[in-house]
Amino acid sequence: MNEPKSKLKSGTTEQNPSEGQNRLYLIYIFITGAATLSMELLASRILTPYFGVSLFIWSGILSITLIALSLGYYLGGQVTRKPKAERRSSLDCLFLLMPVISGIALVGSCLLYPKTFHTFGSTSLVMGAYFACILLIFIPLVAVSAMNPLLIAIQTERQTHTYAGGDSGSGLVFFISTVGSVVGVSITAFGFIPNATNFNSMLVLSTILSLTSLSGAFFSSGISAGEKSRLLAVSALGVAVSVGLFAMSSTYLKKNEAIVFEGASWSLEREYTSMFGNTKILAIAPIPGTPEAEIQERLGTLYYNDGITQNIIDHNGASLTPFTYALEFLATGLRPDASRALMLGLGAGIIPMELEKRGVDVDVVEIDPSSIAAAKDYFGFDPAKVNVVQTDARTFVRSCDGDYDFVLMDMAHGDGLPDYLLTTEFFTDLRGCLAQDGIAVLNTYAATAHLQAYYSIVKSLNAVFPEIWMYHDGISAEKPAVSIYLAAFQRANDTEFVMPRGMVPAGIASTLKAIFAERRQIDADLLANADLLEDDFNRFSFINLESDQFFRESVLATLPPEFLAN
Repeated sequence: MNEPKSKLKSGTTEQNPSEGQNRLYLIYIFITGAATLSMELLASRILTPYFGVSLFIWSGILSITLIALSLGYYLGGQVTRKPKAERRSSLDCLFLLMPVISGIALVGSCLLYPKTFHTFGSTSLVMGAYFACILLIFIPLVAVSAMNPLLIAIQTERQTHTYAGGDSGSGLVFFISTVGSVVGVSITAFGFIPNATNFNSMLVLSTILSLTSLSGAFFSSGISAGEKSRLLAVSALGVAVSVGLFAMSSTYLKKNEAIVFEGASWSLEREYTSMFGNTKILAIAPIPGTPEAEIQERLGTLYYNDGITQNIIDHNGASLTPFTYALEFLATGLRPDASRALMLGLGAGIIPMELEKRGVDVDVVEIDPSSIAAAKDYFGFDPAKVNVVQTDARTFVRSCDGDYDFVLMDMAHGDGLPDYLLTTEFFTDLRGCLAQDGIAVLNTYAATAHLQAYYSIVKSLNAVFPEIWMYHDGISAEKPAVSIYLAAFQRANDTEFVMPRGMVPAGIASTLKAIFAERRQIDADLLANADLLEDDFNRFSFINLESDQFFRESVLATLPPEFLAN
């Protein structure tokens, strides 16, 4: 008796024609898995200028992502339960349609978020972030996650020899989708973010998703001629709108035109991208009819990084921000004979250059290469005159040599100082960087209505440094926020502070005089009731939420909304 023609040899069968299509569909699952985590990572960067980088923002992103994925899995499963006779489209067509639906939804998100996130951020830091996440990535994620149950149903219906019985290939589907997500994170972190704006990166994703559906229309054998025509049309539309908005992104975001805001003309000089943030250099000029005296303190070049104004210089290159002078003067006034200094956070690079002019040997720790580039290109920073170490401050202080006369700490991220740089463990490492009589000088910020949260910084610093001096220009109900400068000593200090001489713009001199008019009393009650911040238990993001909200509202009120979109 002859063997059946399908039998090649014992235990094997010839290749089923649908096997090639299954492999194609798995490639699509890999692509959309990569897009899923890429969207999530890019969303965090898009939200930063509007909402900061607190734990609550990440909670919103993760919550909305998981809800969207769950809903997509559920809806995809519900569709597959319908009998074939009740379906308007085949499962193959629905499966191939999902990437382009996600892509077109991403284009819509890119059109809407520059126009709406400013309002969300001004209304509520936490709820605004949740609504922003929904607008930005909810529909795209629902669409791509629906593909997993759809593919499992397709494989089950065909009952090919590879997928018959057992889990119908579901394990492999989710394995490949997850591996794609890992690859998507890497591509986004090391490809998109350092080399492109977040707006354009989202549009690249939408283009890739639309092209995925387009290729499916050409290569899938599981759809009818009518379905193929419709899929081709929708996919071509997705590619067209994605590429079109990408080509017009500078025009849409008004990057090439001057924006009139608060009586001045604002224009984008340059934008830097890196793994650590988005930096913009803004030029601020007077407009006809506005008395220049009213906006004098804002005319010049502004250094803006992910929601924080790092510095402003006038047309002569002099800083218009008081903290630039306050940090330098406090450190050199208390240690006039200093020969070696460490600065954590470069900013615009003005302070280390001034210290170098005073004969101080300066080491600067800065993690963001775009900050170094911006400081060099626009703010007179010369890396040949100071030693720049590109690394994380926490990593650096663990192993520094303990020979600095003073350490300046000016590290802002999102809404202020990163909470992991406010713990007793960090301050212990920081103390280890200092010479025997060395001091630490910190630039900090507080909302006057929420000083209890701020005092957790003071308490944690005081747990390591037995004497703390505080300077600011006064706290009152009429003044909603205040910059506070802290000097931390390793032992009781009887040195008198004498403000050193230096060239100071006229508008800054009165502020500095008020800051250094007297050493301010540390409130004993606030200090006693404050949290002690430790690596193992750090509530700063939670207790400082209202202060973060106030800070974010002030940022949104003082910068043109057009320049927040990155």
